[in-house]
Amino acid sequence: ITTITPTTTTTPSGTPKRRKPRLLNVGCGNSTMSEELYGDGFTSIVNIDFAPNVIEHMTQRAKQNGILHPPQQPQQDDLFYYLTMDCTDMSAFADQSFDGILDKGTVDSIMCSLDGDEMIDRMYSEISRLLNKVRSLSSPFSLSHSRF
Repeated sequence: ITTITPTTTTTPSGTPKRRKPRLLNVGCGNSTMSEELYGDGFTSIVNIDFAPNVIEHMTQRAKQNGILHPPQQPQQDDLFYYLTMDCTDMSAFADQSFDGILDKGTVDSIMCSLDGDEMIDRMYSEISRLLNKVRSLSSPFSLSHSRF
């Protein structure tokens, strides 16, 4: 288990400021995990999934629960929103954008596809690019995907 802690940034005047950890939930599906993490104080979470209907449903649910916070300003601390995105191409995000990346079942789903090994390699390449120096990944499997 890895502990994810806030990182330090500086204000325009140069004063150090602790920033809430930014998390990326890859393959969020319709799980309540991100909402539960939000309730536990992790209020900067971006959720992605390749299914637009799931993203639409989850965005509406977050709105109804009063926790939807799309980006409106740079360095915003509280972010909670959903995006339709392929986890093998997350080029919409800048390098080292996240302090931790969560995967509840995406690797398992991808491993069932015919080109699973190649897709997992691309996914982990993107994850490596997106993680800041803390390098935290929560996944049910190790980075070695020889599970079968």
